[in-house]
Amino acid sequence: MKATDVLHARGRGAVALALGATLLLALAAPASAAGPVRPYRGTGTETSSLVPLMAPIEACPAQTMFHVTGNGMGNFAHLGLAHYTFEWCASANMATGDGWLTKDGSMALVAANGDQLVLTFDLTFKATPLPIPKTAVAHVDWTVQSGTGRFEDATGSGVATWSVVYFPDLTGATSTSVWSGTIAY
Repeated sequence: MKATDVLHARGRGAVALALGATLLLALAAPASAAGPVRPYRGTGTETSSLVPLMAPIEACPAQTMFHVTGNGMGNFAHLGLAHYTFEWCASANMATGDGWLTKDGSMALVAANGDQLVLTFDLTFKATPLPIPKTAVAHVDWTVQSGTGRFEDATGSGVATWSVVYFPDLTGATSTSVWSGTIAY
């Protein structure tokens, strides 16, 4: 074999090795990549406290009228029976009943096995106007922010509808919610 033939053979071997390595890297999905996109649905029942802000608090921007915290329980696709907590800051036009968030809301859902899915959301609502709002319907646009366990690298988004009944003194509310969208994990 001539010296030039040996060099060409080595060159072809190096090219084959580089192509093989590239193919393996292309086919190997990262361990943390989200899986296929799946439908996400759920229903929940919530109880919340509604604190009118007479003075600013650190959790909410200055233009906030209400700080809302609460918890709930529901059945959600991919989580099963889940418990969750939520928080948001909101303002409203008390004459019309139109309301909006002054800062994105957050919701942490915990499945029975401890896996957690954290959502952020924007919310607008329409409450029965004064003298005392008794009910409201809220529209929610949600996005997966983070998660743990099988939801560690989850992505997704969707919508929800919250039907709210206020306590007579406006210190809180009970509600039911219906969630839909997609999720990948």
